[in-house]
Amino acid sequence: MYHYLVAALGLGATVIGALFLTNALATSLAGPSLPGLRISVSNGLATLAAGLPVWLASWGRMQQLARQSGEAGEEARRSVVRRGYLYLFAFAGAIGLLASLASLVNLLLSLVLGGEPNEPLSIAWRASLTALLFAVVLGYHLYTIRADGRRERRSRAEVLAEFPIALVGPEAWTARFRITLTHSLPGVSLREHPSEDLAAALSDTKAILFPASLLASWPEPERARLGAYGGLRLPVPENEPQWGWVGLVDRSQAWQGEQAARAIELAALGQPVRSPRAVSPWTIAGAVLLLLI
Repeated sequence: MYHYLVAALGLGATVIGALFLTNALATSLAGPSLPGLRISVSNGLATLAAGLPVWLASWGRMQQLARQSGEAGEEARRSVVRRGYLYLFAFAGAIGLLASLASLVNLLLSLVLGGEPNEPLSIAWRASLTALLFAVVLGYHLYTIRADGRRERRSRAEVLAEFPIALVGPEAWTARFRITLTHSLPGVSLREHPSEDLAAALSDTKAILFPASLLASWPEPERARLGAYGGLRLPVPENEPQWGWVGLVDRSQAWQGEQAARAIELAALGQPVRSPRAVSPWTIAGAVLLLLI
């Protein structure tokens, strides 16, 4: 948090210094140099010289940490502070770019409609250079966000490849979950087994996914083998006659596949597997009220 805060201050000073310089450059391109132009240039250079090294030092250290492979790099890329920093400056760049383009459109419409704005050439140069500056800020942070996402997906695929999963059940059932899991978990290692082949499914796998109704049809030795299994066991509830699931809301098969994929991903990453919490109506009402405020 300290380094991202320092990097934010440094980048803010860098952008302010660059705005001073773009203002001075736009003024000089639009006409003869004015007496006060030296002050704008000196302020811009001083602010830039103070902010740029600070940003490069703090941001470079965080980038080096995020580019690492392994658990340290994953934790750095998943940091809420890092994501907040990146999205904050991407948002600021987008707002600055839109404001600069709006200034250009306003100038163009004023000229087309017969208005006479003061120093139109200076305004056009200033808005164009400012738009270019904020486009660089926006583009760099969007590129960093996408680079973090690519590294995260590559790292997740490597982890999932070493986390074999067994799908046990009827062929139609395993085919349906195979499609969902391969889509949600790229790189995952899946092994399909019929309901009678539980022993083979439990060997050399880290997780097993099966219809919950099989718990009643498997013989006692198979259930004992499943109880001694050291991996993740994921029975999937089904809507069958005489079967009810206390506390579970009726969900679609697609939702069950997504929840299974999430549980497998958490287990592969070494995190505790938690069931999704139900959202109370009071929570929704409070969120809507807060949004209105």
